[in-house]
Amino acid sequence: MNDFHLNIKAVAKSFRMHNFLFRDMSFDLTNSAVTALTGKNGSGKSTMLKICAGLLKPSEGAVELSLNAELLKKEQFNRHFGFVSPYLNLYDEFTPQELLKITADMRGLKNNDEMNQSRLEQFGILKYQNRVISEFSSGMKQRMKFVLALQHNPEILFLDEPSTNLDSEGIVVAEEIVRNHAASGGALLIATNDERERSWCEQEVKIQRPIKQKKKIKI
Repeated sequence: MNDFHLNIKAVAKSFRMHNFLFRDMSFDLTNSAVTALTGKNGSGKSTMLKICAGLLKPSEGAVELSLNAELLKKEQFNRHFGFVSPYLNLYDEFTPQELLKITADMRGLKNNDEMNQSRLEQFGILKYQNRVISEFSSGMKQRMKFVLALQHNPEILFLDEPSTNLDSEGIVVAEEIVRNHAASGGALLIATNDERERSWCEQEVKIQRPIKQKKKIKI
């Protein structure tokens, strides 16, 4: 695994003028770090995760990624990130095998049937590899999202409430992925308020709404 450093520098997000969801968020992700991103419902955990992954632009601050001490350009980030979330949509008109071939081509990778089958088996969906994903249950789709996120062996995994829709067996596999990824030198940022998912993490970053400044009344 490459040496890497993801630096979140004073990041803020505002969807309306002067109405900030959060401000001054600063933290780092380096090799083998497993970090929980916590906060009340509506505090902006999912939004913060998307900013870290380069899917949203911050209103203030910056997200920087260096690989082996070399600062990368924003367009290079997706080669090193994997993202799992219940709100991500799959191209469900394809089978898992077809979708993995398509995403390998999109990522400029050589399709690896052996690795694909190993991942599908790990998540218990190998026997459904030739069934269209639209026929999958929500839990099976969540498992497929993990398979896709791991396809290109990213350094950093962003997981948004990763246990969502998973049964107990699926949660065990998800925890195993977290442990193995960190042990191999990768890092994970997990947006969660779930105690079990929080127990997978070694450190915590908590999002809190910024305190609104009272308007000064001129006399």
